[in-house]
Amino acid sequence: MTFRDLPDNIRDLSLDDPVLAADVVDLFCCEDVRNDGALAVLICDSAGRMVQPVLVDEMQWACPAQDRMVMAANLLTATAMFDGSLIVAFARAGSLVTDTDRAWHQTFVDASRGVGARLLGTYVAAPGRVVRLPDPEFLAAVG
Repeated sequence: MTFRDLPDNIRDLSLDDPVLAADVVDLFCCEDVRNDGALAVLICDSAGRMVQPVLVDEMQWACPAQDRMVMAANLLTATAMFDGSLIVAFARAGSLVTDTDRAWHQTFVDASRGVGARLLGTYVAAPGRVVRLPDPEFLAAVG
């Protein structure tokens, strides 16, 4: 998909559709962003429609768990205050899914449960592909 291929009504569509969400993540996290590394956050309304994309570069991926939780909880708390929802993507070069990705993903899942915010999905945007990580409901069922 390219920006020219997006539906005209993209702002009216819910990103709770994993295929559409992955396409939007793919577009937002261009190859330069992936090569440099960043946290991409798509802030959505209660219906899952994107309100504002945010890109946080110069991430300290290998930080203590407490620091991860503070960042995730703050983003999710702010989103929950307006009954919104969130998509998170870890944009980076390298292999597809790493232990660091899994740790950040679990942190966002735990933080979303803790603050009552809706996490629509978590993705890894690596060069050439976007991978969706397991849904919080799936993790709860198997955990």
